[in-house]
Amino acid sequence: MEFNLNLADQSYIKRTFREACKNLGIEDGSSMKDLVIYDMTDGTRTSTNLKGMDAYIDGGIFVLRLLHVLKTLGAKNAYINVIEEKHKERVNYTDIYKALQKHAKLYEDFATKHGYRLKFLGDYKYRIEPIHVIRRILRERLKERFRGKELRIKLRSIDIDLRKYLKGLEKNGDVRGYDLRQYIKKLQKKTSKNKGFNAYLLVNYSTKWAAKHKKKLKHLPNVNAIIRHTKGYVGGDMWIYNKFDKNTFVYAQNASSSVNWSDRQMVYLVASAFRSFLLNSGSHQSKVYKRGEDKLVKHLRESKLSMIHKNLHDNEKMFPKRVVIFSMFGPEIYEF
Repeated sequence: MEFNLNLADQSYIKRTFREACKNLGIEDGSSMKDLVIYDMTDGTRTSTNLKGMDAYIDGGIFVLRLLHVLKTLGAKNAYINVIEEKHKERVNYTDIYKALQKHAKLYEDFATKHGYRLKFLGDYKYRIEPIHVIRRILRERLKERFRGKELRIKLRSIDIDLRKYLKGLEKNGDVRGYDLRQYIKKLQKKTSKNKGFNAYLLVNYSTKWAAKHKKKLKHLPNVNAIIRHTKGYVGGDMWIYNKFDKNTFVYAQNASSSVNWSDRQMVYLVASAFRSFLLNSGSHQSKVYKRGEDKLVKHLRESKLSMIHKNLHDNEKMFPKRVVIFSMFGPEIYEF
């Protein structure tokens, strides 16, 4: 399937954002520079008719459209979860990896043209190809040194971590086949001087890895709006170490599939995250209540069971999207 990256007109994004802020009852963007979204992509396999790697390629296009909206509106940073270390154990990891290969050139062109700095977070000590690719590379290497029965015995004897074993064979710099880590290194270097926007992409990431590499994350921005697609939790290995102290949670019921989101809906998703950020600013750990504010909270939250539910859908062709955010009074549900 052919995929095209069609980015919304910037004037349309700004105009629609002003409309969204008005409908959501918030200011129209003076604090957008402080918004740091962590978008947890998910649901691409089950939300469209796309199959295999095509579903994940489409998910990558969703991310680029989201980054385009954020940068247009004045945001400076965002985190995107791509794959965690445990993804390599999934039965469909080959599809995911093939999509990542397709994404590489697409992301390079996007970042170069529009001024994005790409920074990758994850463990790149060992190659991250699917295990059958690792086995094929190992087999090719061993065939150069062994023959016949000796080769078969050698192949059967490799019961250690194949990625670790391959790294040992590649110490002399003889790297076989496509190695995504090398492209990641190239992308980081090529975009390192871009100053318009910092996109932190979590590829082969885990919280355990991050805990061992605190210095790599020390000077990165704090997350203040987690957007979680299709699920109501943050997986244990997808927490960004020491960056969640003042976060807010935005549940997006719909998957991060580009073909299912209009430009208007992308803008409203960002505006919803922005409202969540504004509503909860100053309420973490050191909240100080103004006179009478505690009584108002008690009345709305405990007595009235406050909940906002608004339908802001514009009768467009795309099915409505739904997000749920939270204030100190209760949940807020928006459809658009």
